[in-house]
Amino acid sequence: GDWAVTDATSIRLSAAIYDFHRVEGSREVAPAPTGALGPTVPYEQSQYPAGARLRGNTLININDPTNTGAPVWGLASKFRPVNVTAALTLRQFDPVQVGLSFDYVKNSAFDLADIERRAGTTAVATLANMTSGVQARLQVGSRDLAQKGAWNTFLAYRQFERDAWLDAFTDTTWNLGGTNYRGFSLGGSYAFDRRASVGLRWTTTRSLDDHVRTLANPSQPTTVIGDMSSAPLKIDVLQFDVSTRF
Repeated sequence: GDWAVTDATSIRLSAAIYDFHRVEGSREVAPAPTGALGPTVPYEQSQYPAGARLRGNTLININDPTNTGAPVWGLASKFRPVNVTAALTLRQFDPVQVGLSFDYVKNSAFDLADIERRAGTTAVATLANMTSGVQARLQVGSRDLAQKGAWNTFLAYRQFERDAWLDAFTDTTWNLGGTNYRGFSLGGSYAFDRRASVGLRWTTTRSLDDHVRTLANPSQPTTVIGDMSSAPLKIDVLQFDVSTRF
C-alpha cells in the first residue's frame, strides 16, 4: 500500500509470495544417459561444469545409484520465495525527487531433510542454507523522462544467495543472469527530447563464497583448499540504450 506522510513524502510497502511447483529434482530409477556433464558427485553448488545448465542454484545428482557414467542434474531445493519491498519518495526538491527502496527475498521452501530424501544420500547434510537476497537502491532526478531536459541517476547494491530464487528467472543485467553473487549498479538517463532519451548503466558483480573447503591431501588436515564454489567470478556489464515512444 501507499501512504502519504506529508504532501511531499510518501511510503510504499508491499509483499508477495511465489510458489513454484515441480521444479525440484528427484532421484530417478534409470534416466537415459545424456553424456558426461560433470563429475559423478552427490551435488554441485553455485558454480559447476559449463555444460550443465544456468548458474547459481544448488544441484543434486538424480541418476540411478548404479549409473556413474553420465550424471544428470536436478534442482536441490524447492522454491517458495517471499518478497518484501519498502520504498520512500521525497519530493521536497521538485521537480527533482529522491527515491530510496529496499527489497528482501527469502526462499521459505528450502528444507535440508527434504533435499536429502530426494537426493538419496546423506552427503548433502552439510549443504549450507544460502536462501536470501537483498537489494538497496537510491535514485535521484526527474519522476519520469516525459520532458526535454529531464534526467535521473541511480546507485544500487544487490546480494543474491544461491538458492534465494530460481536462477532461470533472474535479471540478466546482473551477473549475466543466475544467482550467487553480490555487486553494484550505477547509471543514469537523460531526455534529449520529450519522446526520446539515452541511458548508460554499469553493473559489476562478484560470486559469493560458498565456504566449502576440501583437502588437497586427505591424510593432511592442513591442506585445505577451496573448491569451484569458492573461486571468484567477476562480471562487468556496460549498457547504453536509446529509447523513444510514440
